[in-house]
Amino acid sequence: MDEIEKKILKSLSNKKFRARTIHGIAREAHIAPTVVVKKLNSSPELNQQVKIYPRRSKEGHVLLTTRANFDATASIKDKFIEAFASNRIRIEDEY
Repeated sequence: MDEIEKKILKSLSNKKFRARTIHGIAREAHIAPTVVVKKLNSSPELNQQVKIYPRRSKEGHVLLTTRANFDATASIKDKFIEAFASNRIRIEDEY
């Protein structure tokens, strides 16, 4: 895993947030949002640990979290949505 991927995971592991927008991850990691998206789309290691949150932010942005964080902090409602959603949110919906 390269340094950028580690920064993305560190940002997603920030306990202040249940889930993060791509722009929030980019801001904390000091990288461009397009780099975040590129890494998420191309890194198998990152994809094993990152999960797209089943709901969007209040502003309508895609939310991301780690799989471990989702399992530990997601509400029953969010876990239910995740289990039964047929029209899942995609990173491509943001860019």
